[in-house]
Amino acid sequence: MLNKEIPFIRVVVPICCGIIAGLWASPGATFFVVAILITATVFLVGRYFNRSISNPVFGLASCLTFFFIGLFLYTSQKGDIDELPEGERIYIGILEDYPLEKTNSYQLEIFLRGILVDGETQPAHGKILIYNDKV
Repeated sequence: MLNKEIPFIRVVVPICCGIIAGLWASPGATFFVVAILITATVFLVGRYFNRSISNPVFGLASCLTFFFIGLFLYTSQKGDIDELPEGERIYIGILEDYPLEKTNSYQLEIFLRGILVDGETQPAHGKILIYNDKV
């Protein structure tokens, strides 16, 4: 079997499935609390099936755990990004690293801290990639 030859598939595939599921679902905190309780229960039940070399209940609990980890990571990262309004705005940010020189431009990665609207600063979070032309 492929999962015995490449054991990290047991970890990577459920995490990727959790991330993909996060594209369509945005569960709240109560969902993750219930998911932790169900997964812990399956782990505890799996202790009773620990008589043979392979333990399918433990494998199921592990897959559920990694699936929920991927879903939680995607959901928490999605909540950290603000959508920027259309139109011209003044953005306030911090330059993260030295500009990266490309063939015809410079790449700047900036941590967004706020948006200046009508003289007032509205908080914003995320990163912005800016490309400046070489003159």
